[in-house]
Amino acid sequence: ESLPDGLTIALARDGQLQTPDGRRMVRIDKQYVFGHHDPAIQVVYNVSNRYTDPIRTRFGIELTLNVDSSQSRDRYCSFGDNRRIILNRHGHREQTDEIRYRLEDVGVEVMLRCSDPADLYYFPVEIPVRTQEGVQRAFQGTCLILTWGLELWGEEKQRFDFTFTTHRI
Repeated sequence: ESLPDGLTIALARDGQLQTPDGRRMVRIDKQYVFGHHDPAIQVVYNVSNRYTDPIRTRFGIELTLNVDSSQSRDRYCSFGDNRRIILNRHGHREQTDEIRYRLEDVGVEVMLRCSDPADLYYFPVEIPVRTQEGVQRAFQGTCLILTWGLELWGEEKQRFDFTFTTHRI
């Protein structure tokens, strides 16, 4: 949908959750909002319980960060407390609502802000590469998985908002 203020792309998917009590129908609506004069990209998820009984589960999204597969001390993620995570590390961080993907060697930062703090899991994405020494791993990027506890009563929905901004550093 093209609007005077920008562009909105809407996607939807119906699915099922397997619970101890049986299958439950859910719907996920996702919108990407691109403003004409705003450098930020907004992403909105709405998760709807399409069943009359409550559901208790986790909702998560996956983001893979990859600009050019380079690694250095000048490329890292940082969080609200500015703790640096080198891009080829793996780990877990609870209650994260801000992630900064910094590429100081090219002078760029991408920031992700979440409307609700999430549990964050991160790990390197690697592929096999044949070299003269044989098959070795090659770093391709960093995968971020953000998850939230989700409890929805019958016909209830929950919204999750994200904002991506990029700027020069």
